[in-house]
Amino acid sequence: HFTEIAEQLMSHGLPATTPAMCVSSLSYPHQTTVSSPLADLGDAVAEANVTPPTLLIVGDVVGWWQRLQSDIAQQER
Repeated sequence: HFTEIAEQLMSHGLPATTPAMCVSSLSYPHQTTVSSPLADLGDAVAEANVTPPTLLIVGDVVGWWQRLQSDIAQQER
């Protein structure tokens, strides 16, 4: 379904390069996070074998989250 959702968002004006992220089983130990440009979202989710329940996040907040995670990882080193 993520390919269809991404295609609909792009057909309504979002650029293919818009950051997107899927989070499966949020807050559980087996949480899975996948991020990609909107145009590649369906393939990225399929490749990571993401399963429901899944939260879809689209937009600049995804880039902010990625920078935050990078900063946290650097501080832990």
